[in-house]
Amino acid sequence: MHIVVLSGYNIMLVVTFFMYVLAYVLPYRARLITGMIGITCFALLVGLSATVVRASIMASLLLLIRFGGMTHNILRSLFFAGIIMLVINPFLLLYDVGFQLSFVATLALIVFAPYVQTWFWWVPIFVGTREFLVATITTQLLVTPLILFHIGEVSLVAVAVNVLVLPMVPVAMLLTFITGLIAFISMPLALPIAWLAHLSLFYILFLASTFASLPVASASVPAFSVVTLVCMYAVLLTLLWYIFIKKSKPQEKLSPIAYLDRWTIVEEK
Repeated sequence: MHIVVLSGYNIMLVVTFFMYVLAYVLPYRARLITGMIGITCFALLVGLSATVVRASIMASLLLLIRFGGMTHNILRSLFFAGIIMLVINPFLLLYDVGFQLSFVATLALIVFAPYVQTWFWWVPIFVGTREFLVATITTQLLVTPLILFHIGEVSLVAVAVNVLVLPMVPVAMLLTFITGLIAFISMPLALPIAWLAHLSLFYILFLASTFASLPVASASVPAFSVVTLVCMYAVLLTLLWYIFIKKSKPQEKLSPIAYLDRWTIVEEK
């Protein structure tokens, strides 16, 4: 169900929309400025939740760095956004579950996803299936201890449902956006698009509720202490490091020589 909640994925779609739609109207730097303005307006429009603020800061920082022609480091951007939010409101660290889950999930995607991806090379890339699967598995692994600590229950069907649902999210966002624009002109004209938007949202909610109703959809655990939570993360991170990092290398961090393994180098005449 968290898929329909505003998150960094939605912010990314907003940025992509501005960058591509305005590509034929504005120069590159003007689009970057427009993108930052769009992010700010979107964040104010939907409410400044911890997840939206974190994603908005990171996305705006990315556009600002591109505007200046500098090199972007996404891990630094994540910690920069976290520090800014904690300086403004230090209580987020201990009392805002959304901030904790958003930060840990994003950190998982940045640090572990490139390594996890090498284990799923056999998954087809059709409509982003491999990307969605890797992202879901990586984030699910890292946020599970936090979810168990705060809620005491974790979904056992989340990976499968997310892979089926995520491709429909940009479709639903685009259709609802178009519906809203046309409705300002004419409600009858907006109804057909609204019906398509309804179908896309119904698909998401139907899958979520159907899988959630299965007898083995979730598992519950009794309440445990913060010390247990820290121990769980210590064990989890050790296992992830050994399985995914020590035993494999992310594709994008391979030596350039590896890509020349089957090449034949000849002298140019």
